[in-house]
Amino acid sequence: MFRPEELLSADAPGTTKPEKEIDLSNSIFHGDSVYQLLPTWPDACVDHIITDPGYAIDMDNLDQQGVSLINTDAIDETHDVDQNLKMFTDMMPLFFRLLKEGGFCVLWCDAMHFRFLHDLATTAGFKVQRWPLLWTKTSPCKNQMAHHNFTKDYEIAIVLRKGNARLPSPVNTSRIMCPNDADKTTNPFAKPFRAWEFVYQVSIPGQVILEPFAGQGSGVVAGLKLDRRVLAIEKLEEQYNYLLKEVKEYWQGVFKNVKFV
Repeated sequence: MFRPEELLSADAPGTTKPEKEIDLSNSIFHGDSVYQLLPTWPDACVDHIITDPGYAIDMDNLDQQGVSLINTDAIDETHDVDQNLKMFTDMMPLFFRLLKEGGFCVLWCDAMHFRFLHDLATTAGFKVQRWPLLWTKTSPCKNQMAHHNFTKDYEIAIVLRKGNARLPSPVNTSRIMCPNDADKTTNPFAKPFRAWEFVYQVSIPGQVILEPFAGQGSGVVAGLKLDRRVLAIEKLEEQYNYLLKEVKEYWQGVFKNVKFV
């Protein structure tokens, strides 16, 4: 079970020491975030929620043979349309309860669900930025129906605020332009570091960030690199194991000697 009091005595990520003990048992969790783990967590225990939930995309519409998509069988379970739409409904009041007053919740999402998520968020008590953040991809993108559709070369994120949430400093754009250069050998939906860095501007170093749909950890490792304390949850065992590997490799690159507990 998550023990938030243990974060108070933890060294901030990025602290340079010759050796380090990393408590993964209190920061990386295996299980269903919305229906299993987070309901047991205390109120107002995280500063911000920054996450990339399943988009409720019909995976049957994706070309499994597409070279840029690899094979998506491993993540089919997290992209069931009806199941995810129900999950979105249940997660909003939960996220609102877990956030500290003045916290942000930033969710990568599909454009067709922006209004749906907006309405769920306002019902839960959030204030919602009326326009999304936009990641414009400067690298080539696949189009599964090129004879019918313009190629989609962007992703969006919805920004939610609890109470009088304020950005640490003004941000003069709602758009980031960068290539999709994430390591995604098995997950086609991973986001690159620069896209994560852009949305992490709602936070400051040392704050506690919840990533309840961690996947293979691109957002988690980005947060660690940016000196945030990231709490990550992943439901699928294969993805969770990959997430653990990525987090361990990050810390092993920071400290000469690392002990994981």
